[in-house]
Amino acid sequence: MVKSDIQKIKIDIAGGESALSLMLCRDGTVGRQGNGNLPSHTVSVIGMLDGVFFMDAINQFDEQIFAHQGVYDHPEKLGMPINYKIAFLGEKPNLKMFEFRMGIENKDVGNLLPYFDQYIKSIVANTDVWYQSALKEQIQNSKTKPWWKFW
Repeated sequence: MVKSDIQKIKIDIAGGESALSLMLCRDGTVGRQGNGNLPSHTVSVIGMLDGVFFMDAINQFDEQIFAHQGVYDHPEKLGMPINYKIAFLGEKPNLKMFEFRMGIENKDVGNLLPYFDQYIKSIVANTDVWYQSALKEQIQNSKTKPWWKFW
């Protein structure tokens, strides 16, 4: 897989509960719940934008990392268990996935997880203004419109 093959990026971080669920699509679809910290927002937002978040994420990514795809399961999980899942989806069956299973207090996690940690933090920062605005709008709408009114 090369960057131009990627159609969607899916990121999930969970430690007992979801800390972050993020999806970026080439067509501009963006979905996000949380910011990577616990406790997390329970509200998810989704929007259709111009694709700039997706392209920023693609441009930041080093496709040579694909050679290291796989599941990394730390043998000694220190502290609360946490899982990172990062998937790059192309046209079926083209998929590259990374999963890291460890404890939140593990320090010896190699070089790949810190790379993804910075990558994820950058994506979260890039999408944060949109996310906070959409979250605020969704919460305000839920207070002003009865749940059964669609118009």
